[in-house]
Amino acid sequence: MGEINKQLKAGQAVDRSLAYEPTEQEQMLDVINQMEQGILVWSPDGVCVLHNERIFEVLELGPRDLQVGMTRETFLSITVAQGVITAERKAEVLELFETGQPFHFDRDMPSGKVISSFARPLRHDGYVVTFTDVTQFRRDAADLAVAKQQAEIAESKAKSMLAKEQAWRAEAKLLADLDEWLQSCKTLSERL
Repeated sequence: MGEINKQLKAGQAVDRSLAYEPTEQEQMLDVINQMEQGILVWSPDGVCVLHNERIFEVLELGPRDLQVGMTRETFLSITVAQGVITAERKAEVLELFETGQPFHFDRDMPSGKVISSFARPLRHDGYVVTFTDVTQFRRDAADLAVAKQQAEIAESKAKSMLAKEQAWRAEAKLLADLDEWLQSCKTLSERL
């Protein structure tokens, strides 16, 4: 790689034969490890065949909590033991995997994070599951809903105050008109 840098600095054509070319598998693993989501691939018989490194951070796992070769049953049992899902939810998820259909569910992590899990079947059986931290998105959505509700309340109050102001102005105009009429009546009676 040093020779390539020398060639680049000298403005020479780069001899690509000096560069290390990663294999397709190395490139794929690099891409998967750079993704924001945790990624987990299950074989048709429910064995972990691939996962990225980000999954440990997203799901708050230790290195022994998920390994290539681990069964889905074992992995889900660990998440039950950690209090992330219930035993009932584990049974539901295992049944969903048997359907061969895509499915989604949220995980409420002990830390307070919310992880959205999407499972999609692969073309030749098995599943790929992505895990995305949606905590901030959900907070923002909740904050937006509160702000919208507060804005609607403020708008309702403003409309109410505007209606009262308009009624007061109409009443004031009526009183001013009545006063003018009385003044004109008084002026007529003084003339007579």
